This record gives sequence, C-alpha cells and structure tokens, in this order.
Amino acid sequence: MSKELNTSKAQITNYKLRITDHLSDDLQFLIACCQAEPTQKDTDFISSYLSRITNYELLITAASQHGIIPLVYKTLKRLSEEGLLRDTSDVNSKTDNKQSQNDSHPSRHPRARPGDPQPQSDNTHSSPITNAPAGNTLGVHVSRITYHDILSAFKQQYMGIAQKNMLMTAELLRIMKLLEANNIEALAFKGPALAQQAYGDITMRQFGDLDIFVHRKDIVHIAEILSDDRYEARVDKKYFSNNAFLDVNSDCQFFNDKQNILIEIHWTVFRKSFSKKMQKIDLWDRPSKVSINHHEIKAFEVEALLLYLCMHGSKHTWERIEWIVDIDKLVRVSPDINWDKVYQMAEQANGTTMLELGLLLTSHLFSTPLSQKYINSLSTNKKILSLEREVFFLLNANKQTTDSELQKNLRHFRFHLELQDGILSKSLFITKALFPLKSSDVELINLPKSLYFIYYLFRPFRLAAKYFSKLFSFLLKDK
Repeated sequence: MSKELNTSKAQITNYKLRITDHLSDDLQFLIACCQAEPTQKDTDFISSYLSRITNYELLITAASQHGIIPLVYKTLKRLSEEGLLRDTSDVNSKTDNKQSQNDSHPSRHPRARPGDPQPQSDNTHSSPITNAPAGNTLGVHVSRITYHDILSAFKQQYMGIAQKNMLMTAELLRIMKLLEANNIEALAFKGPALAQQAYGDITMRQFGDLDIFVHRKDIVHIAEILSDDRYEARVDKKYFSNNAFLDVNSDCQFFNDKQNILIEIHWTVFRKSFSKKMQKIDLWDRPSKVSINHHEIKAFEVEALLLYLCMHGSKHTWERIEWIVDIDKLVRVSPDINWDKVYQMAEQANGTTMLELGLLLTSHLFSTPLSQKYINSLSTNKKILSLEREVFFLLNANKQTTDSELQKNLRHFRFHLELQDGILSKSLFITKALFPLKSSDVELINLPKSLYFIYYLFRPFRLAAKYFSKLFSFLLKDK
C-alpha cells in the first residue's frame, strides 16, 4: 500500500473537482451516463448536454469508441421514462430569447418545468437549420434534433450489439464445452464472461472477440481442434510448436469466416515485454464459476480479474472509459473481495502501481465504494495522482493535443515507464524497449532458449531488408 500523506478530506475533494473539470463536455457526458447511481448533477448535465447536440452520429461514434453504447442507451432510456429529459429543441431554439419573452402567449413544452427556456414562436422555426450553440465539440449545423431522435439512434445500436453478444456468447459456451470434451482446461475472461461477472447481463458490455485462457502445453492440440471446427489460425500452425514464438507472444487469433467470430487463445495474459512476472500468479487456483444461460463456465477468480483489469487498462493508457467502468461494476458486485490477496498478487506481478491507478480512476470518476483507508491513501499518492492526470490528458488528446507522432510516442513511453515498480523493473523496461524481440524475429527459425541471442543478431538484417523493400516499392511507385 502506498504511504499516506497528511492531506485533509477537503483537499482531496477539491482535487477531484479540479481534475475532472479538465475533461471535455463529451467525456463528462459519457461518464455521467455510466454512473451506477447518477446524482442530480449528473442528470442535469446529461439533459443540458443533449440540449446542445447537433449531430448525434458523432456522439454515437464516441460512445462506441469507448465501448459504452449499452450503458449510455440504458441511462437515456431510464431518464426518458422518468420524464427527466427535456426536448433538445427547447434549448436549441433559444436564439431570440428576448423576442420570445415579448411574445404575448408563449407556449411551454409539456415536460418543461418552471424556469426552463421558453420555445420560440413558429416564425423562428421556418428555417430547417438550427443554430448550434457554442462549446459543443460533437456537432455541425443540422436539422433540429429531439432527445427522441437520440434515444432511437442509440436503441438501434444497442439492439445490434445485444444480438451480436448473444450469438457470440452461445459460441463461447459451445467452444468451452468442446474443449472440455477434449480434456482441455480453459478459463473464459473478458467478453461474455466479464459482462456476466461484473454487469450481470451479457448485453450490457461491448466486446468484439472471445478470449480463452489455456495451458501452454495444450496449444498445438487446441489449434487442431479449432481447425477441425472451421476456425483458421492467423499464423501458420507450425509456430505453435515453436517455443520462441510462444515466449514472445501471449496469444493467437482464430477466425471463423462463416460466423464472423474471432477467438483469441491465450497461454499468458500479457507478453513478457509488458509483464513477465504476471506469469508467477496461478490463475488456475480457485477459478470462479460463471453461469450464463443456465450453463456454467470457469473464469478468473475475482481478485485475479480485478488485477488483470487494472493492468490491462494501464497497458493501453486507459484510452477507453469502458475499462474503468469494468472495475467499478466488478467491485460493486463483489463485496467480499480479499484486498490483501489482490495486493499480494499485484506485488508478485510488479503491478501495484497499475492496480492503484485503476482503483483511483474508478473512485474519482464513478465513486466506486472502496474502503476509506484505500481512498485516502490513493488520493494522496503523488505518483498515482500524476499518472491519473496523464490519463485524463490522453483521454482529451483527440480534441486538444497538437503533439507530433514522436511526442505522442514519448508520452506513452514515459507513462509506461512510470507504471513500473522499482529501479530494476524500470531498467528492464527500458532495455526491452530499446532491444525488443518481435514475433517476426522468431518466425524464421525455432531456436532453443540458450541460443535466443542469435535472434538479436538477425534483427538488424531483417529490419534493413524490410525497410529497403518499402523504400524500393516507394521509389517504383513514385516513378
């Protein structure tokens, strides 16, 4: 646990308010829609934000990129049913407020409350285009939009996701049963398993593939089983008996073209270049049993899953709100989490910083019910707070940053370096970054571990050939 500093609760609260103020309105809207228990402030912000929407397609795209369309839809649907959303045209049409106030008989929207903006007269609606209010970063000038339009558009997206999720879940259950019939141990994680574990509903979380964790010794057999089941491996199957290939990678993709379903078979959850020590944790010890459609499958135990989610989000710089919501949902449905065990595993995996960053993010954004002891400690840890600020900056990056590609890469490198616990881990991270061993380096020949150094000797020649080929192709094309 991080060392606590003497900071009052008032200072912590003020800090939280300051840091979330740096988020764009778009992100604040999406976060408000993902709250387990939206406050009145959240509801008011959602209503206000929708009143300024001029292009809901961009809003849907943003929600999809963050993997939270089902959550946004469910929130908007509930607020609509409770009569808490105003028609966006009530505010979008507020361009001649003074003129409206001079009208002798102003009409009020049936859902409007005292103090709500007054609608304009019919003359002000003669133009098919509505003036977009300043400050809306998700829109262009378009025809008037009502919240019914927005809700209908989200419903259509949600129904498509729900249908796809149900089909993929049925396939996961079938594949897990197929592996079991062949005496292969397997754990489902992410995808339908996580949706059921954390959300209690397979339709409430977006996922695009099926992830299954297996023993490394079973990879060749699994590849044969999936091949017979019309799944095609994304690499030549000969590599599954190549120890160097298995050492460098953590998973392999299998695709069923007929069903358009992608399965990722994992023999370790992270590549060694990111977290070699994660392999020390026995993920097969006391797995959880998840019931989906009256079928029971094995999945990661809650403590291991929580650590994995925090490390996975940190690995990808928390670029999707969905990954923070996952933690919030999992903690809320798991009141008996053994926190001592979580921290012990984090220390084993060199993931304490990543764990605490994930917990701080979910606490600040979603008021996740953590022990006050953890909240106070996390909220006063300078290193974690600095990383959180960087996460918020990167979340806003698409809108605000003018960084070059090199600057972006350097930011990500510094971020990942700060995630490492201890001088030795930081040194190893820098070494691996400077002298990486890639999958393409080991695919040419299968060498024993004692001769892995030869791959590093081959690498400069492979890269030279690769970039010379690209340059040659470019010159030919230019002619």
